[in-house]
Amino acid sequence: MTIRLILVSPEGEMRNAYAKAIDPIGVRYDTVATLQELYYAMEKVPYNGILIDLATKLKTPHEELNLVENILEKFPVIQLKWEDKTKVFRTYYPGQHKSGESLEDFVNKQCRFFDARKISIEKRVEANFSVLLSKDKDFREGHVERTITINVSDGGCYIFTAQKWDIRSKAWFIIKGLSDETPICGEVRWHFAWGCRDQTPGIGVKFQEIKESQIKELCSTRPLNERRKRRR
Repeated sequence: MTIRLILVSPEGEMRNAYAKAIDPIGVRYDTVATLQELYYAMEKVPYNGILIDLATKLKTPHEELNLVENILEKFPVIQLKWEDKTKVFRTYYPGQHKSGESLEDFVNKQCRFFDARKISIEKRVEANFSVLLSKDKDFREGHVERTITINVSDGGCYIFTAQKWDIRSKAWFIIKGLSDETPICGEVRWHFAWGCRDQTPGIGVKFQEIKESQIKELCSTRPLNERRKRRR
């Protein structure tokens, strides 16, 4: 059985030390520098486990941690704590019985019995619908933001907003232009604040109350880049 892992660690001496410890175990592994890169890598490749440099995790912006929260709950994960003075590292993972258990222990006890898988991501369509966004279902005057969707899928959508949102809070919104503009309710699964590097500010929302006809109409929308090509 081939085991494939993914290592989250910035390039340099620390990553080289981790790689030197992984190589003798005889498993395949890929490397990324950030948790955001981890998210996008796991959309494409199935893995049996995740290795994360603890300092990298602690320095990760809260918004980025929200993005991978569900992933870290569903995969075998080991945290690696690098000691710069001694040039060695310690390992920490759920089910570890004593300090000092090795990467090989993690692979044999956790990853070997976990079927490799990619993260489950609904197919997203780039589409800019006009949206009336509210934090309550009453859409009170003065509490409604006029904004747009960035992309949509049959499970949720990403909505542009510079406001602060709490993870797992309810978001109510009306998508203008649909045949049925009944308010939709969703749960905020992640939030990128204004000013985050390389990220459009907004909220990732998982649909909770939405009609099947609305989902069908949303997902039948031709991708925005195709519409642009037709206009050229």
